[in-house]
Amino acid sequence: RKANLMRSEPEPKPLTQDLAGRLDSGLKREALIQAGAGLSATILLGWLAQIWLAFPPLAILIAASVYLVFIGLVFLWLPEHSPHLRLGTANRITIFRAALVANLAAASLTPAIFMSHGLAMAAIMVFTFALDGVDGWFARRFSQASRFGARLDQELDAAFTLVLAATIFWMDKASAWILLAGAWHYLFHGLRSAFPGFRNNLPFSHRRRTICGAVVASLIACASPFLEPPYAEFLGLAIVILLSASFLIDILWLWWLFGLRSPHNIDAAPQQDTD
Repeated sequence: RKANLMRSEPEPKPLTQDLAGRLDSGLKREALIQAGAGLSATILLGWLAQIWLAFPPLAILIAASVYLVFIGLVFLWLPEHSPHLRLGTANRITIFRAALVANLAAASLTPAIFMSHGLAMAAIMVFTFALDGVDGWFARRFSQASRFGARLDQELDAAFTLVLAATIFWMDKASAWILLAGAWHYLFHGLRSAFPGFRNNLPFSHRRRTICGAVVASLIACASPFLEPPYAEFLGLAIVILLSASFLIDILWLWWLFGLRSPHNIDAAPQQDTD
């Protein structure tokens, strides 16, 4: 009789379906609200920069375009935020940080701003860098970590690094090789797309995390008014060599263990401390 009763009970819905339903009704709505707030912040920051820092009028349009590309990634990867039903403070901070990075990207096309308002731009860059640690602290402290948040944080860090490298290049503080500091992330992921063996996840590495932080801090120093050529160029060359060595270590490690074979743990969450 017990077996018959068990067979007659309706099967429970899979957890993934339940989460998908709640995601559609709550999380996407919250993400849309935060995206709109972030876009407003991007435009407001650009407008204030026009008044106080002489940003060109086109900078707001460029910043908004860069920000919208990032928001496209937010909605593309949002399902990976499960089982969380709220966006969380950590991801809200990341979205706000995207507004700052977007405006810095627009400003990098006008290097005169970094020369005439060097202290203000340095303060903005340092504040943006500091927020990277703040959102990570919130994610750990309040158990808000997810594959979604890790990927967003990683891509925003890579974009920030590329913006800083481009700024240094446009300021004529270093030659085109400085752009390699910002390009390594995208070269590495291009390699992962081309060869299945490189899609295996890397183990946790304090070396990788430390170098990532040191590279961003050094690029900020190079873009600030405190370092002029040739000192900015020497520091830039040192961090490009250091970052290149770090990526090459990971590439050789993946090649040694997996070669071109299919990945074994491609579905695992990405490392949050990647270069």
